[in-house]
Amino acid sequence: MAFYATQIGNKGHYLDLVTKVGYLSSNYQTTYGDSADFDNWAFSAGAEYGRKKALGNEWFVEPQAQLTYYFLKGDNYTTKNGATVNQDNTDNLVGRLGAVLTKEYDKETKNPKRFYVKASVQHDFLGGRSQHLQQNGMSYYDSNDFRDTWYTVGIGTNVHSDDKYAFYFDAEKNFGADFKSKYRVKVGLRYEF
Repeated sequence: MAFYATQIGNKGHYLDLVTKVGYLSSNYQTTYGDSADFDNWAFSAGAEYGRKKALGNEWFVEPQAQLTYYFLKGDNYTTKNGATVNQDNTDNLVGRLGAVLTKEYDKETKNPKRFYVKASVQHDFLGGRSQHLQQNGMSYYDSNDFRDTWYTVGIGTNVHSDDKYAFYFDAEKNFGADFKSKYRVKVGLRYEF
């Protein structure tokens, strides 16, 4: 579930506020024949400030600054083979500085279109995760520190079909951090009211 609020100023300035709450249900199997199911609650809250500046001929540049807090509640569970797992809570505080270069079409019609490229630098100030595993008198502790800096580049589009519906596509590639992710693609249909 997500809640959004946007304030748009008269000179292209904007402030976006976003809060999300979710429930994750996960399961896994190991190559050693063990398996488990566990659940986590997730929460995030963030603010993004930016300014859309006209460059001429329907081109715009949009510098942005964003700060988002993420929380993932840990879980305690037992695997099929009897191992006890204790996951700690995870906190992340991610700052982002970036810019979007946009070309807009049919801006004054009921069907505006927007195509963009984007780039940003991000840093996680808090990120960390740990878990403790116990079985047959043996104990294993694992922790990861996700405090890092990484870079993101991407492309996307928003195409309105009428006053209330919009198709969107967004693709991103992250690089430069110890924690690797390949690509992130979002495609959808949004209803605006």
